[in-house]
Parts: sequence; structure tokens; C-alpha cells
Amino acid sequence: MSEAALIFIDVETTGTRTTRDRITEVAALKVVNGELVDRWTSLINPECKVPAQITQLTGISDDMLVNAPRFVQIAESLREWLGDGQLVAHNARFDYGFLRNEFKRAGQDYRASLLCTLRLSRRIAPQERQHNLKALLSRYAITAIRQHRAGDDVEALWSLWQAWQIEHSDEAWQRLLGDERRHRTLPAHLDSAQLDGLPACPGVYLFYGHNRLPLYVGKSINLRSRVLGHFQRDHQDDKEMRLAQQVQHIEWEETAGDLGAQLREAQLVKTLMPIMNRQLRKQRKLTTWHWAEEAHHPEMLSGSALSQPLSMPQGGTLYGLFRNAREAKNALRGIAEEQQLCPRVLGA
Repeated sequence: MSEAALIFIDVETTGTRTTRDRITEVAALKVVNGELVDRWTSLINPECKVPAQITQLTGISDDMLVNAPRFVQIAESLREWLGDGQLVAHNARFDYGFLRNEFKRAGQDYRASLLCTLRLSRRIAPQERQHNLKALLSRYAITAIRQHRAGDDVEALWSLWQAWQIEHSDEAWQRLLGDERRHRTLPAHLDSAQLDGLPACPGVYLFYGHNRLPLYVGKSINLRSRVLGHFQRDHQDDKEMRLAQQVQHIEWEETAGDLGAQLREAQLVKTLMPIMNRQLRKQRKLTTWHWAEEAHHPEMLSGSALSQPLSMPQGGTLYGLFRNAREAKNALRGIAEEQQLCPRVLGA
């Protein structure tokens, strides 16, 4: 490992919109040459109410934050503590987006290089379907005292990192880290190999989410620059963050020029009706399955709740999107039949 510090970090927040929601807790571990050398942790007064569903998820309430420092009060000391260390986090651009915006409010331009353990997990075990932190801790028999508390999650993340190092040779481990660093700006659920042939010419591009649902259709005179640009502004734009959190597949078509790209974009939007090209009033029938961490069966979410996809519950796992409830139920029935599960218990 290099002598530069690795900063394992986790933040808890009042929501999922990096430009508007606020941090309620920060925890970080500083690792140099493979050795844990320092810790930093603090509750943060977000200067706003904590939503009830966030309190239920994290256990962090308004009463706990009344006497906590505001971020502006700890910004200078935290910035000095972070130094030039490389941030390591699960879904790193999410945590990084919140940090950058909090530092910006405090009058500081904070920038850091990233290592995303979610993307790293997908590289290490592409055959696995689940790469959330809870699934990884279970897979490696790592016990977290509490979930969704920054201090416990970051300690568990450090234990996971050590487990990965043990199961890989030094050469293989450095190769994995090198690959991840080269693609650190890409969404966590997107295979970087999909972008290898992306050309720098006019055309249209299509972003797809889970279940190959069309998310967004765009055009550009430089496809490569435009597509990659989506993933460099996620900390500044809530729509770009929602897109980066959901995109799992990308396709593109080259055109003869800008006019051809405009015509093809209009045709694809009309045909596919991607959810992020349409007004929110046209998204009322979109449906997803939400399986809470402690629940015995999934819950169907639909309607206006999906007009802001990242405003949905943070805990558990989302399966979808689907165009309507019928498609969602058909998908659940298919899984039940394939896995020989009871459709009545699942709610199918």
C-alpha cells in the first residue's frame, strides 16, 4: 500500500438529496500503510428537522442533535484531519457529494480522490447479486454492532477491506484498486467495460436501470464527453445523482450530425418514454418492490412516491422499476415460481 492515508468514511444524513439534505453524523478512520492510526467521529446538528423515517432507520433523533456542533463549526478541523487522504466509502460518490456540499456551505472547496467499495465488490464477485454493506458483512461473517450508524458502519467497512486483502495476493489486490481508481467517477452499479467503445462523435445515448427500464435518452455532438459528464456533476444536481444511483446499462447510436441526433432523440423519447425525460405527472403508474431489512415480504410502492425515486425508504432493497402494478406482480410471481417460494406469503 502507498504511504498516502486512506480515509474510511461514512455519513448519516437527513435524506438522499446531496444539494438540499444535510449530514447528521460523520465517522472516519485513518489508515496508513495498512495500520489504523486515528479516528474521527461526531454527531452534526443539521439545522433542520430529521424526518421520522430517517430516525426510524438510523436511530438519530432531533433530541440527540440539539447540542451537537453545526458542520460549519467543525469544517476546519475536519478538513485538516482529512488532509490529502483518499476517501474509501460504500457508494462513495454519495458520501462525497454530501461532504463537498457541506464544505461548500462552510466556504471551503473540498476535493478528494475516491475508492468505492461497492464498485470494488462488484469487481471482486461479479457473480453475486447483492453488494450492499449488510450482504457483504454477512458473506464475510463480520458483525456490526448497529447498522446505519456511521461509527459502526465505518468500522465494519474497515474489517471488510482487511478480509478482501487476506483473500487476494498483493499483486491482484493492487490491480483491483488500480482498476477502481481509473473508473472512480462512474456509477456504482455500472460496469465500466460498457464505456470502453463510447465514441467522441454525434449521436444519442440511452440509460437503463434495473429490469432494463429506460431512465433517460440524451443527445450530443460528442457522445463520450456528454455521457461521462453526467457522472461528474452528481454532487451538484439532484437529477444527476438520481440517475447515477439507478443506471445499470448504457447504449448509444452514432448519427451523421447534430440534426440527426436531435431527430433520433425525439423518436426514442416518444417510443420509450424514459422516466427522466418526462414530466413527473406522467410517472404516476410507475411501481417498484421495496423489501425492508426486517420484513418477511416485499411492499409495493407506486404513484407519486416514485416521482422522487431517492426519497423512498433508504433501508432494505428496491426491485424495479416497473411500468405498472401488473408488471410488478408478474415479475414477483416469476421469481416465486423459479425459486419455489410461496406466492401468498410474498404478496404475489
